[in-house]
Amino acid sequence: MKTDVWTCERIFWELLPSIRRYAAVKLRERGKSLPEIGKILGVTKSAVSQYLSGKRGGELEPWMKKIVDRWIEKGCVDIMKVLAEITSDPRFRKGWECG
Repeated sequence: MKTDVWTCERIFWELLPSIRRYAAVKLRERGKSLPEIGKILGVTKSAVSQYLSGKRGGELEPWMKKIVDRWIEKGCVDIMKVLAEITSDPRFRKGWECG
């Protein structure tokens, strides 16, 4: 995710799956089952399996991972709040101006 230009479509197709993938991996490391992870992330058990196998989602920037980690530490992974926190961060918005 090195490009500075983010569109809503790119956020939906790239960032959101990457957040879910990273969160799924971290939750699995904490011993959560696929159904539990699916419930937390609001996706199916099959989707969780694809996130864990690397078939869905990409890599997050290190600073984005820290945001997701903080939410996991709270015991909550509210994807919309995580997404809002990431997209409101100045590092995300760098070079992005409304036309």
